[in-house]
Amino acid sequence: MPFELRDFQDLVRLLRDHPEWREELRALILTQELLTLPTLVRGLAETVAHLAEEQRRLAEEQQQLVEGQQRLTETVAHLTVGQRQLVEGQQRLTEMVARLAGGQDRLTETVAQLAERQDRLTETVARLAEGQQRLTETVARLAGGQDQLTETVARLAEG
Repeated sequence: MPFELRDFQDLVRLLRDHPEWREELRALILTQELLTLPTLVRGLAETVAHLAEEQRRLAEEQQQLVEGQQRLTETVAHLTVGQRQLVEGQQRLTEMVARLAGGQDRLTETVAQLAERQDRLTETVARLAEGQQRLTETVARLAGGQDQLTETVARLAEG
């Protein structure tokens, strides 16, 4: 039986009747780029989904960094208050030494007490200095992490 195609509707009917012909006709009509388009679109959709998840994760990490930075700021504020109190305490001690200079009998005893307080004060200042050094290092690490996060977000935004 000869194959006859009288009009476009015959072609459509034949393709409906023979679905196996469609793929071969599609390969003849469409370019290779168009044929690979569905695969590319699926890959892009997966990449976009992955990037969205990564961006969500980075946003969570950024929020954690912000919260940590806020806690560190509060800690620095508390240390500053403590340091101011120590300075004020040291000023009061200095005023006491000046007043005691007039009373020779109690001067020796008072100086010994002040020396003891000064030792505690020095220890406290040393501990504060160590704490402040640790805080500075922590802030530097957080700043480095924030920089990395900013670079990652920038790359994500560009990509």
